[in-house]
Amino acid sequence: ELGCSYVVGTRPVTVTGRSFNQGFLWRYPDQIGPLRSRQLLANELGNREARWFANGTNDYSVYVAGPLRFGLNISTELWDLSSLPAYARAGAHAIFSPRTTSEGGLEPWIALAKTVAIRTGAFSISSSRLSDDCGSRSGGGWIVDPHGTVMARTSASAPIRTVDVGISDAEIAKHRYP
Repeated sequence: ELGCSYVVGTRPVTVTGRSFNQGFLWRYPDQIGPLRSRQLLANELGNREARWFANGTNDYSVYVAGPLRFGLNISTELWDLSSLPAYARAGAHAIFSPRTTSEGGLEPWIALAKTVAIRTGAFSISSSRLSDDCGSRSGGGWIVDPHGTVMARTSASAPIRTVDVGISDAEIAKHRYP
C-alpha cells in the first residue's frame, strides 16, 4: 500500500521465555528480521515497560537497508547520547527512534532530535504511535535533516508525512560537522 521496500519499527517478541521490545526490519515482499532489543526501559506513570519487558543488550549497531545505513534507538534510548559517536563513526545515514510519547511534551524531543542529527551527521527520524486512549498518544513524529532542520512533523491531525531524503546529504554533513 505504501509502495516501500523497507520498514523499520518495533514489536513485542518472546525469546526463550522472556519478552522484549524488539526492533525489526521488514523487507519487501515478506521478509522480517530482528534488530536490537530495547535496553533502557521506562518505569514511570503512564509507561511501565520495565514491568512488561526484559532489558535488551547495550548494542547500538548500524544496520543496512539497501544503500541506507541506520541506527536504532527505541523511544527514550534516544536520550542515551553515548550511542551517537559510534553511529557517526560507522557512517549512519539515519537514526530511527520509534516511540509512544504524548504530543503535548514534544518540544524537548524535537530539540533532542536536532542534537542527534547534528552530532551524527544523519537524519533523525521518529514515529510515535497514534492512539485514542484519552489522547495520551497523539502521534508526534519528525524527520530532522543532518543539519538540524525539521523537515516534517506528524500530529493527530496529520498522522503520516513522507519526505524524500538524500543519503548524500548525510555523507556531506559528516564532513561539515562543527
